[in-house]
Amino acid sequence: MDMLRIALPAGDLKEPTLKFFEKAGLTEGEGIKDPRIEKIEFLRAAEIPCYLGYGKFDLGIVGADLIEEQRVEVEKICELLYASRTRGKVKVVLAIPQSSEINDSKRIKPGSLIATRFPNLTERYFAQLGIPVHICPAYPPDTEKRVSGGLADACVEVTETGGAIRREGLKIIDTILESTTLLIANKDSYRDSKKRKAIEEIGAFLQGALAETQ
Repeated sequence: MDMLRIALPAGDLKEPTLKFFEKAGLTEGEGIKDPRIEKIEFLRAAEIPCYLGYGKFDLGIVGADLIEEQRVEVEKICELLYASRTRGKVKVVLAIPQSSEINDSKRIKPGSLIATRFPNLTERYFAQLGIPVHICPAYPPDTEKRVSGGLADACVEVTETGGAIRREGLKIIDTILESTTLLIANKDSYRDSKKRKAIEEIGAFLQGALAETQ
């Protein structure tokens, strides 16, 4: 049997992901229970698309926003909304101070400083608007604080409920994209008939476990 190498998100998502895999009968604690799985490795979510895309893993779980940011070619197997509070999609949004009179992204001033962990998405977005901006790196939970603290003019960040944005005195003026958690596969692995069968079976187990919780 061709065994699969799986990349899963570390950090805050590690525990819910382990519980989700255990509910699907694939793991027990951090131990592998399913014979189709060779190894499971936990990485930062932003690392998963690249390593999986270049063949270091066969299967992984990651947000669609990170796939769009990195423009990595992967096979999207199914949605897995197992760790969200709202059981819905999250959004990548553009936010500015509530005190600003601007309510349309097209009115962002050229040369504005944008704080974000999505430099490629942000660059493409403002290029489509025809507005030259400066992009600076910022990472949760501090992205919104770069705007409220006066370092940046706006930020591009993920939000599920908008709570963190409002708490920092910001407002959303545009949604750049909607994102959901995806089970993804390396394209070469998915072309292999034996691995494809194992990938689809694992996907079915995970979807079954998700259905039981809803």
